[in-house]
Amino acid sequence: MILSALILLTLASAPTDAGPSAPLPAQAAAPKSASSQLRGDQGRKSAIKIADSWLKLVDSDQFGAAWEQSATWFKTGLRKDLWERNGASVRRPLGKLVKRELTASRVADSVPGSPQGTYWVLSYQSKFEKKSSVAEEVTLVDEKGKLRVVGYFIR
Repeated sequence: MILSALILLTLASAPTDAGPSAPLPAQAAAPKSASSQLRGDQGRKSAIKIADSWLKLVDSDQFGAAWEQSATWFKTGLRKDLWERNGASVRRPLGKLVKRELTASRVADSVPGSPQGTYWVLSYQSKFEKKSSVAEEVTLVDEKGKLRVVGYFIR
């Protein structure tokens, strides 16, 4: 998986101007946290809280606000207007969120195709009005001691 796959809303039918695997501009190395707080139970709780808050923005069609709260990589690799358009084209057809359940969480020093750093990967099983079984994954990265969303995958 390349970095561009990490920061794009992905779904087989999601249109993009540059195509699904277009390379992104060179990115700086992932910031490393000296704090182990992001790795333990408190880090997990923070990751879930931040992801839930970010997902609420996406759920309420506030893609611009979600983009603003995302990690620098996300914003550098994906223009706000493209995120708003592509996010809406994928999420709106699903209808309103009915239920979302966290099914797994893990901390990692790296994710495929990305620099070393502290990442939290949260997996959810969700149900929407028009689609009963949807897998969502939110990836957060430690950005200067604060967790921020760097990836959102929906299948």
